[in-house]
Amino acid sequence: MKTFILFLTVMGVVSAQQLPNTLNQNAGAPAATPVGGAAAGPAPAQPNWGPRAYGPGLNNIYALPPHPLVMQRAIQIANNFDALVRVDVDGDVTLTDKFGQEVDIVDSFGREYDI
Repeated sequence: MKTFILFLTVMGVVSAQQLPNTLNQNAGAPAATPVGGAAAGPAPAQPNWGPRAYGPGLNNIYALPPHPLVMQRAIQIANNFDALVRVDVDGDVTLTDKFGQEVDIVDSFGREYDI
């Protein structure tokens, strides 16, 4: 048992060591991203969804981004039925009116639109 634990410890130390960047062909150039860390600089910007989208989940680096296909569909529905799209911090997308109240969109045939 002690041998197994020692083996796992050694394997963990070996796998955590910083290895040289052998894929970089430029010998004098630094690596693109540091090993074991995040890339330096600002986070990638979220797309601009237009004037119909609002909420704390947009342009917030600490929020979960909404799914792009869900946002495209919600923007299409909002443009057709004069509604707004609210994005929460957890990435939830809801259709609201101009006062922020959630609305149910129903077309002339009685079909309800879901996002």
